Amino acid sequence: MAVTISYNKGAGKFYNVLLGSTPISFSSLRTNFKETDSGSIKASELLRNTSNAESNPIVPNATENSTISSSINWKLSQFYGGKIKYYDIIQSETNDNSSDTNNNGINISSQSWNSNLNKNINKVFYVDGTIGSISVSKYAAYFDTEAYNFEIELRNGGQILGAGGARNSGVGGNALYVNSTGQGVTSKILITMNEGSAIKGGGGGGARGADGWTGPNGPCWERRTYTKGGGCNCEWYPECGNPNTPVTINGTKYDSKDARRYGGHNVGGGCNCFIWCRNTCIGPAFCEVYDPKNKPGAPGGTGGNGGLGQGYNQTRSNAISTLNITNGPTSGTAANCPTYATTGENGKVGGNGGDWAKQGGGTIRNDTQTMTNIFYIAPASAYYGSNGGSPGAAVVGSNYGFDPNGRNDLILGTK
Repeated sequence: MAVTISYNKGAGKFYNVLLGSTPISFSSLRTNFKETDSGSIKASELLRNTSNAESNPIVPNATENSTISSSINWKLSQFYGGKIKYYDIIQSETNDNSSDTNNNGINISSQSWNSNLNKNINKVFYVDGTIGSISVSKYAAYFDTEAYNFEIELRNGGQILGAGGARNSGVGGNALYVNSTGQGVTSKILITMNEGSAIKGGGGGGARGADGWTGPNGPCWERRTYTKGGGCNCEWYPECGNPNTPVTINGTKYDSKDARRYGGHNVGGGCNCFIWCRNTCIGPAFCEVYDPKNKPGAPGGTGGNGGLGQGYNQTRSNAISTLNITNGPTSGTAANCPTYATTGENGKVGGNGGDWAKQGGGTIRNDTQTMTNIFYIAPASAYYGSNGGSPGAAVVGSNYGFDPNGRNDLILGTK
């Protein structure tokens, strides 16, 4: 974990020497704790202030300052051993939960605050690097405990980034959760944004495309054979005629077609036609005709997958429109009489993934009545498309606010 601790905004502890080894002057105490090089300083001002209602104590209450008296028996010597005005932690490089998605990217409240969070010493968690989450169910950065005079400041390009939504309407992940359970004005957590910093909720995943509709019922022509004529009453092959067994499908009438003779033969010998004559014995005509049969349409294709939402370690993507490739829609089953009379509709293209803090593209189709009117049949899945995934929030929680002088326009998502 790339987290480093810096006391006193990088200046080190004051008087971090052995007792009495170096004189402590009132002027140095004025400079270090009252933070001015001029004016007077009184011993009463250098008592340790234990009130959590105080936003800027001269000598703050801190674990490191516990030996400094807060009321009586105050002595200069109590400042030996390393006393502090501020307590800061600086995050740098990268923190995420790629090694364990059961955790948040970083838990700010569990860092090495040396039991100072519920004390009035001013504390800042600086974000100079990148904090992210690859799981939409976990925050990139998390803070939840009793705290006073606490600030989260993003600087030097620091970022807190939520996870991107999965394909097919996956929701985007939240970036930062903050909550202070303390009481009073000083318990409110301050979030400060500097130039080049960012807090971004993850984008939602695009919706899966609607499934294709089953093709309308239609005719498949099936062969039927029959015989006609024959015997001794003629010496020619009879015509087959045009026998018709019509079928009405979806309001359209379909007739039999292609009636024809495909064979017939003399059977030899003779037979009496009349008493005074003889005819050649003629066999029957072998005939065929193709009759219309009401057959179902073929099933439709499957809707294509939606695109990925933008997030930490995940790049937003558009849905694939090409049929029958990975993540794209599939073709409807082709007509194949006598099983299917018509071809099923192709699956629809999925929705595009959403950018940072944006909803994923939806795919709800609005032509279902039109499809019904032309006798297509709703897909067995009854899936007509859906909305894209919701975006993640930038900041959630309670008891926090934003520095009005910060670059709050760099926060993308609800806050």
